[in-house]
Amino acid sequence: MRKANGLITRLYKDKRGTQIVEFALLLPIFLLIVFGILDFGRGFFSWVIITNGAREGARSASVGKAQNIVVNRVTDAVTGLYVTGVTSGACPSTEGMLCVTSANTVGYPGDPVTVKVVYNFRFTVLPRFLTSLPNGVFPLTAESTMRLE
Repeated sequence: MRKANGLITRLYKDKRGTQIVEFALLLPIFLLIVFGILDFGRGFFSWVIITNGAREGARSASVGKAQNIVVNRVTDAVTGLYVTGVTSGACPSTEGMLCVTSANTVGYPGDPVTVKVVYNFRFTVLPRFLTSLPNGVFPLTAESTMRLE
């Protein structure tokens, strides 16, 4: 019994290896935070880009341009994004899809025209933890309204 007590006391006082164990426990949490910050930054960058695209599209629509020209203007404005396809109707939930819709493009001067842009953004780290996202795709939305000239 005395020998066992001495061994337990000696192991209890020996602190070697505790730093490696603590590092191993904290590393996954630290990496999740770092990659979460990077994902958030990528998402915010994408949202700023599509907001600019919606503004450019609304400007084109406000001077009476056709829908296909508005879509081309939005597509040209979002060159910094990974775009796999462009549509002007309902938006499928596939990664990189850019959907452009406009309302009231034909109206009287002074009437509002609205351009809505939806971009399907894929997180790199977070979908593994957020299972409610379909296909890991999060739709980012931007909308801009201007008066017809």
